Amino acid sequence: MSSGDLWLRDTATSYGQIIILLFLIIFVINRKWKKLCERVYKAHLVGFELECAELAFPYKRELFKILRKIVSDDEILRSLGCIRVLEIGVKTGDNIQFYPEGTHFIGVDWNIKLADYLVDTNHSWEFGHIVLERLIVGDGSNLKEIPSGCIDVVVSTRSLCSAKSPRLAFSEIRRVLAPVGNALDDIFSWSTYQKQKLIWYAGYKYY
Repeated sequence: MSSGDLWLRDTATSYGQIIILLFLIIFVINRKWKKLCERVYKAHLVGFELECAELAFPYKRELFKILRKIVSDDEILRSLGCIRVLEIGVKTGDNIQFYPEGTHFIGVDWNIKLADYLVDTNHSWEFGHIVLERLIVGDGSNLKEIPSGCIDVVVSTRSLCSAKSPRLAFSEIRRVLAPVGNALDDIFSWSTYQKQKLIWYAGYKYY
C-alpha cells in the first residue's frame, strides 16, 4: 500500500471518528433540547422575577392595600368579607402575597404547570391564604370560561403588552368586571371601571 493510500485511510478514519462523534453530540442535544430550553427558561424567569419582585415590593405593598377596602359584588363573597380577583399573567405568583385573606383567585397564564406550582407543598405557605377557583391557559384575550360581571378586581403586571390581541384582552376585562370593578395595571396605578366608561391602561384608552 502506497504512502498516499495510507494517508487517505488514516484521514478517513480520523474524520470518520469526528463525524460519528459530532453525530452523537447532535443526537443527544436534539433529544435533550426541549428539557434544556425549559431549564434555561425557568432559571431566567425565576431570576428575573425575583429581581423585579424585590425592586417592586414597596410599591406593590402600598398599591395593593386598596384591595382590603373593596367590597365584592358577589353576595356570598360579600357576606364572607372576601373578593374575587382575576390575575392575567401569574408567572411565579409574586402578587398573590398581597391579596387579602380568603381572596377567591382565578389565574390566567400560558404555564400549563401553574396549578402544580401553586399547590406544591413547598409553596403552600405562600399561597395558602387564597381560594384557588380556576386556572386558565392563555393570555387574557379569551376568557370565555369566566361569566360576565363576576370579577371584582383584575390584576396584570408586565403581561398584557405581550398578549396576542391587547384590544381583545381589554374587551374581555371589561366584560368580566362587575358593574363597579377595578383594573390594576402594569404602571402601579389604580383605575375604577364602571360600565359605559373607559378602562385606562398604561396611557392608552380602550372602549
